Amino acid sequence: MNFQKINLNNLLNLKDIIYSVDTLNACYSLGIIFMWSDYLNHEFYFDKETLIIKVNYDKESFFLPFKNIEYGLVLINEYAIKNLKNNLTFVELSIENAMFLSKIYPHHKYYFIRDWSDYIYSNEDFKNFAGKKYASKRHHISRFKKLYSEAVFKVSTSEDKNRLLDCINKFINSKHEDDYEFNYEEKASIEMIKNFDKLGFYAFHIELNGEIIAFSICEIKNNMIIDHVEKALKEYDGVYPYLVNSVANYFKDIKYFNREDDSGVSGLRYSKEEYHPIMMIDKYYFEVLNNLDLINKIPTIKVNTDILIKELEKEDKEKYKNLVIDDEYNKYWGYDYKTDLKENKPTGDYFYNSLIIDINNKESFSFMIYYKNNFAGEIVLYNLDNDNSCEIGYRLVKQYTKLGIMSSSLKVFINYLFKDLKISKLRVKAYKENTPSINIINLLNFTYLRSDDIFNYYELINN
Repeated sequence: MNFQKINLNNLLNLKDIIYSVDTLNACYSLGIIFMWSDYLNHEFYFDKETLIIKVNYDKESFFLPFKNIEYGLVLINEYAIKNLKNNLTFVELSIENAMFLSKIYPHHKYYFIRDWSDYIYSNEDFKNFAGKKYASKRHHISRFKKLYSEAVFKVSTSEDKNRLLDCINKFINSKHEDDYEFNYEEKASIEMIKNFDKLGFYAFHIELNGEIIAFSICEIKNNMIIDHVEKALKEYDGVYPYLVNSVANYFKDIKYFNREDDSGVSGLRYSKEEYHPIMMIDKYYFEVLNNLDLINKIPTIKVNTDILIKELEKEDKEKYKNLVIDDEYNKYWGYDYKTDLKENKPTGDYFYNSLIIDINNKESFSFMIYYKNNFAGEIVLYNLDNDNSCEIGYRLVKQYTKLGIMSSSLKVFINYLFKDLKISKLRVKAYKENTPSINIINLLNFTYLRSDDIFNYYELINN
């Protein structure tokens, strides 16, 4: 999966797919992606089934895939295993998105950051600023009209770009901010002025005596105005509410007015709250905390010319059943299959299907050992924790013991877990009288932790 940098041309080609997402989240708009593509390093992958957008919010993160979500997540999982140095993270999610992902990745955390939340207003409210709560806005508009009676609200065209640039430069010079994000936003606003018509956006300005003193650049997505750029010269009292009111009346049939987030800036937050939003769009961050959740299918791992670790072949279901139900041989396994069997018969199909259910639910992962193309045993990962660790167990068919198969398999398998999946730690326990298992544990340099009446406990940390 190769990602391309988002630019103006390919962004326009993605418009229909981006607009197909039914959300009031402004981050699913052309304007946000265009303005912040360099700051957040927006990149995309696209094929006939899905669109995947990748960004960098301190680390590589993903939007929820577009179109075929399940297929897109498989691609993201594969990419994450091969390329990510950090945990897989998703951003710009609704709470419904986060709950959906929590079923796919059971080991996770998610939360929203208030600074990212979009302010959504009723455009009907903005058209009139009616009622007591908007008394101050009506007062400011009246004062503006009285002081600047010759001011005119106009739709901007491409011919107005140079004058819009003059206005924003005056605005920037009046601020004197020494903040990287602020300075980037101003540069992005300049690029928006230069390209609003190519993006199909609307620009408006307030003109006084031939000079532009305020302007706004808006995108219309579905039934929502998204106010991407809104700047005014501060010496003109009341200019902001006058501008907002004028834009709302231009789009008189639109339902929602999105004025985006406040970035945690206290003054901006106060100002946006004063306009009385009807809702906030909280944007959730979701982090997968165990990389085993990324596995959709047991991979094939070559140990040597004789040994492969892979998924159970269907024709070996009965051989696997015979390994599982040998009570005497499995006395040191630590788990009785009858616990979950209940009324079911111990058939090959039952155990084969159980393996599939366990991996789909991310409860346990059974990797089968094949020796010279014959089923020889299994390695199981279970008790997954949110620190990217898990517990490991292993067993061989009787006839394949004492051949060095398990120790050879585990060395390669642990290397796969630590280097490819970046598992942080392995835990293992062994019955105190199970000398062969303890010998393998010591051979693999696990660290002894403690003992109880039944088990010795060990761990191996990925350094």
